[in-house]
Amino acid sequence: MFDKKKKSKGKIDTPETKEPEALKVVKVHTIPPEFYDGGLGTGKAHPPETKKPAEKPKAPEAKKPEPPKPPIVQPPKPAANKQMTTTKHGINKWIIIGGVVFFVILFALLAYVYLVVLKDEPEPEPVIEPVIETPIEEPVEEPEEPEEPEEPEEPVVIEYPVGLREYVLGADTDLDELTDIEEEQIYGSNSNRPDDDGDGFVDGHEVFHLYDPASFRPSDLIDSGLVEVSKNSVFGYEVFYPSKWSRDLLDADGVDVLFTSETGEYVEIVVHPNREQLELSEWYGERAPSVTSSQIRNIATKSGMKGVSAPDSLSVFFARGEHVYEMRYDIGVRTDANFMRTFAMMQNSFEFTTDPLYVPEEQESVVPVPVIDEVFPEPEVEPVVPDEIEDEEESSEDIEELEDEDVEESIDDETDETTS
Repeated sequence: MFDKKKKSKGKIDTPETKEPEALKVVKVHTIPPEFYDGGLGTGKAHPPETKKPAEKPKAPEAKKPEPPKPPIVQPPKPAANKQMTTTKHGINKWIIIGGVVFFVILFALLAYVYLVVLKDEPEPEPVIEPVIETPIEEPVEEPEEPEEPEEPEEPVVIEYPVGLREYVLGADTDLDELTDIEEEQIYGSNSNRPDDDGDGFVDGHEVFHLYDPASFRPSDLIDSGLVEVSKNSVFGYEVFYPSKWSRDLLDADGVDVLFTSETGEYVEIVVHPNREQLELSEWYGERAPSVTSSQIRNIATKSGMKGVSAPDSLSVFFARGEHVYEMRYDIGVRTDANFMRTFAMMQNSFEFTTDPLYVPEEQESVVPVPVIDEVFPEPEVEPVVPDEIEDEEESSEDIEELEDEDVEESIDDETDETTS
């Protein structure tokens, strides 16, 4: 089997060796040398006696052929190697055949386990948990209680400062109704001269009537650049204020506007609701119950606008429809009031322009500052009367100012009574 020869018992087969063809003897026949000399035995060829032919060009000598190289004889392979190769070849075949048979058996075994054993096992039954039903409680309808009628909300009334704060006026060296600070910081006039322009009217009188106290020709404050106009288009009013003061809106619509001086004193304009459209004295009396009606004073501006003033002359009020406009002068933590005449000038310049757009909510009042124990009376100032009038233009303006003097006296009287 597998091309193996049967071995005879007792005999050892030896492989037959064949002689390679390369080792066979090749017989070569050559001409004996004696034939080269014509049989003379000299070993040289004897040329025949013939006529010398014409010389012909000699042909190139042919190169002698090189003797053939002996062939390389390879030794014969032993017979044992052939047997070994045949044996290894057979072993490899058996390994391949055995591996294929093993995998076929393994695949068949796995298929049997899957198809027979695993599929025949019963599937586990799902465990069903008992469902516990909870009783649903029906909502018990409670008897509805009758709603109590809502009481109408009473309007919030915020009490204002009493309006009886005591203070002293700032220094006034020349007694012209303008303090030294007002003349230096606002109007640029001389604090040692009561009538800077020499027109016969003291500087404070001219400021009250909205004129420039330091101009030698009659000039309005607004034209001099000493004051600016603050216009509030939401609540429809405008007012003069010193150019050197700052102006700040404490809210977006201008319900509360603040004008602050370099000393920290300020004038504040606040718009309040008056939906019931009460009279000013009644409206103010509800918010300052400790103030009697006799302490509330009526005032009038240069343009004829009427209002009321608190007893200390630091707050004035003007009304229009459902709105009340409060103008308040606050000296802060100081004990002296340095801008009373400027505050009177702002009152005289206050005017209504357009209708307000809406009614604001009630604004909180400022916490009152403790009163001062000692009060000094305001010095009496006598106006300087001019000897003669230079021209007709000045005389006509002077007459107009003298006619407005009664308006000024109403505000001056309040200040005198407060400080006296």
